[in-house]
Amino acid sequence: MLGLRRRSLEPPDCTKVQSTPRSCQHAGRRGREGVPEVRPGPVPRRDCPLTFPFPRWEAGFGSRSVSAANPLPLFTVRSSLFTLLIVPAHFLSIASTPTPALLDMLRRAVALRATRCTLLSGLTLACLFEKSSLRTRVSFEQAMRRLGGTAMTLMPFEIGIGQRESPEDIARVLAGMVDAIMARVTSHDTLERMAKVSSVPVINGLSDLAHPAQALADMLTLADEFSPADPAGLKGRTVVFVGDGNNVARSLAVACGKLGVRFIMSGPPGYALGADWLASARARVPTLELTNEPDPRKAVEHADAIYCDTFVSMGQESERSNRLAAFAGYQVNAALLARAPSHAIVMHCLPAHRGEEITDEVIDGPRSRVFQQAHNRLHAQAGLLAELLKPGKKQGATEVSGDEDRVG
Repeated sequence: MLGLRRRSLEPPDCTKVQSTPRSCQHAGRRGREGVPEVRPGPVPRRDCPLTFPFPRWEAGFGSRSVSAANPLPLFTVRSSLFTLLIVPAHFLSIASTPTPALLDMLRRAVALRATRCTLLSGLTLACLFEKSSLRTRVSFEQAMRRLGGTAMTLMPFEIGIGQRESPEDIARVLAGMVDAIMARVTSHDTLERMAKVSSVPVINGLSDLAHPAQALADMLTLADEFSPADPAGLKGRTVVFVGDGNNVARSLAVACGKLGVRFIMSGPPGYALGADWLASARARVPTLELTNEPDPRKAVEHADAIYCDTFVSMGQESERSNRLAAFAGYQVNAALLARAPSHAIVMHCLPAHRGEEITDEVIDGPRSRVFQQAHNRLHAQAGLLAELLKPGKKQGATEVSGDEDRVG
């Protein structure tokens, strides 16, 4: 970490270039551990690219990491020659989250489940919503409070993402006032645009492409059922997703692939996970074992968990009649459940349209884990926030990678 004084809230002066340690006035003298001490100076010129690093982040000079073992050279910064990069770790998709980090989040969720602490004391999460929410809003707000932090919610009429202000401007403003941004948005492009300019972590609360926060809770629910001691023990299990190959299905499939869980997609032609997406997902996650089985009765024969979601998602209301006709044979009901192994559980990300994708008998039955799954949103989000914002966290593990992040 850079040897920055925490009370310094302004960046060092980069309006002058000093090339030697003797003449350098703003890189400062070396501290006891050989880390340069940076003194605050005037606000830099408008064209200066220097972004002031907060103490818990790792800074990089180009491709070079800056730490106590690899201290920053004694120089200041000229915009035409150098750029000091601060790269926060974002959580935009399961695909861009390394498997060890995914397991750390799940294990931390288990460890924090029955506790309240001050781990994130003094930190604030801004929650932005373009789409309505129950579980996402409550889980993130409560998770921050349980960890000692605070959360604020901003609704569409207050900020107008892409209308009143651009995603980039919103991210830059919030990054100077809060410690992380969670956004539930219509387009995944909005998240990527925010993440590219934000100096604080950006978290995907839902987008048209992916729902990684939900996938964390899903894997936690599976671990509770089949491997309480360690989420890594889920390897070899089988999840069957009956319904639409949507953002929830994509994120869940990738999470299963990273943890060695077999994923079977059962949906009508034209609604299952497409061939192009499958190719990208397999390239991104080589351990992904995914099968398309259009017949749900065959698909569930070896299932450990049967997962369903609404046939008509937000924004698809105009397609309702066509979708209900296409999915007529894909309801999770007692007859379908009878074809699955007796230990198989039923999951649903909610909200449920009872009588359409799932029956009352199943969702309220003894094999349903739907409401435990909903409660796990709180614990999963606590694990996510604790790992992403924990003191001493070295940021930069997750990149904003454009096409590579278009998996889920």
